[in-house]
Amino acid sequence: EKERQVRQLLESDLMRLREALYTSADVDGLIQGLEARLENRLALVTQDCDKSLRQAQRELEYRIETALKEGLEQRVVQPEKTKVTCEDTPLLSREIDRKIGTMLVEVDQKLEKMLADANEATKLATISSAQASDLQSLSTRLDQSHASFHEDLG
Repeated sequence: EKERQVRQLLESDLMRLREALYTSADVDGLIQGLEARLENRLALVTQDCDKSLRQAQRELEYRIETALKEGLEQRVVQPEKTKVTCEDTPLLSREIDRKIGTMLVEVDQKLEKMLADANEATKLATISSAQASDLQSLSTRLDQSHASFHEDLG
């Protein structure tokens, strides 16, 4: 009677373990899902960055055209001021540098966040894989114990 109870206990433990066990295919599926989500996020961030870059370029082109038109109008209205001052160039350069710097900071922040997300996903996948390996090892030992138990009975 006691042997029957031990056998039932082992079999129930084995069934619970098999239900909780992640297979390597499950872990691979989780990793592929995470990679796909990260690739989608990367594509969205890239699109946002490209859009911001195009918008900044259009704005700078507009400002350059406006500055040139104003410069030409001033030359027509005031013929004595035929030279473009050296002060105009540094102002325009600073404005371009500021816009590009802002855009690069935004891109850098988005990439850092994506890197942190990717690291976290990798940690989770590694932990899941390690747990699956531990559970598989435990399952193997239970199977061996179960087989040994049956040999001792037989």
